[in-house]
Amino acid sequence: KYGMSVPANKVVTIEFQSAYNPSTFDWTAADRFRQPNERNIFQTLFKEVRAAANATFDGVLGAMMDRRPTLQDTKNGYFFADKVASALVIAPTNAVQFLA
Repeated sequence: KYGMSVPANKVVTIEFQSAYNPSTFDWTAADRFRQPNERNIFQTLFKEVRAAANATFDGVLGAMMDRRPTLQDTKNGYFFADKVASALVIAPTNAVQFLA
């Protein structure tokens, strides 16, 4: 597991360059530092093509959006296309898990 600090209201991306791409990938925010309505877009770029992906938010299956999320959106949601999984996480939600 890796830890990193990121500012609120920004897009955060990780790209897998190796032959091994995990089928499950978690993003978790530290709840004690997040203020209500702070948001981040977490993006995972997969090297391998995935047939589909879904996301859970704090353990609950999320809604797939019809386009990539933006920081102006008002609800948690995710989008998957072109080997990129993107999820908008708005506090008080603290975690998203991609399953691809």
